[in-house]
Amino acid sequence: DSMFGYVLYPIKASEIGVKFYQGHPYDVVGSGMYTELGFFQDIKAISIEGLAFRISDPEVLTSDKQRIGVEVAGTVHRPGLENAKTLLEYWGSYSKFYTNDHALIDPPVYDKDGKIISPGGLMNSLGQQAMKVCVGDSTFDKAIIGTARDELRGCIDTELDKLAKGYGLEVRNLVVPNV
Repeated sequence: DSMFGYVLYPIKASEIGVKFYQGHPYDVVGSGMYTELGFFQDIKAISIEGLAFRISDPEVLTSDKQRIGVEVAGTVHRPGLENAKTLLEYWGSYSKFYTNDHALIDPPVYDKDGKIISPGGLMNSLGQQAMKVCVGDSTFDKAIIGTARDELRGCIDTELDKLAKGYGLEVRNLVVPNV
């Protein structure tokens, strides 16, 4: 926090600004230059551009106990001005996902033996959960053949949307490029 406020703080067109008083968010503003003088006033710029993510799970079980690999790609968007109330409400719990791209979209990191060192960002966890729900409800044939792939994509899109909304996030442009 800034002790005495901020002067001519720029918020770019691809960002929103979150204003703070004594470390607590109280307002969300659009692009422009902002000045606020006073004790313990601060502002933080948050990118609202879509972040591309790619999630893969090499072993998802179908309902008939077949293992398939699934890959999902899309973009995730943080709350913007139109969702300012959501951003302020969820700030205390989920601010790291609003301010840190790595916490939101990083892939998992494995050691040389294939053990997970870092589970990756939030979208990786949510995407894998959505894939397991949708593939687990399908048989092998229904998960990989023809129009069933479109149904699988639709299911993953719906599930991932539900999960992301719980964090104030929005998923767009979801595709399943590889099964």
